[in-house]
Amino acid sequence: MPQALGRLRAILRRGLDATAARWPEGRVASGWVHRAAHILNKDPQEPGAAVQRRLHGLRGAIGQPHAQAGTLAPAVQHVLQGSRSYWPGLFHGDKVPDLPRTNHELEPFFGA
Repeated sequence: MPQALGRLRAILRRGLDATAARWPEGRVASGWVHRAAHILNKDPQEPGAAVQRRLHGLRGAIGQPHAQAGTLAPAVQHVLQGSRSYWPGLFHGDKVPDLPRTNHELEPFFGA
């Protein structure tokens, strides 16, 4: 193995070893993020109320097992507080027919 590759491997190994204790927490939090993304990436035909109920359920599930979040608990709490404060207007777009879901989808209308 070339010397530079050996050094890189040693650096990566030290980094992985130093962070290994945090991996379970990261996996849990990553799972929550992926579940939220799946809920929010809804079928256009799915009613917004159903998405809102599913996301509310996920928020409840995230709020329960804080022990699973470990050192990420402050970040989880921040996400929960933020979603709580934005909740009243979070699904407003679902009530407007044909409203594009993202700013990227709105770009063709800018300046029109």
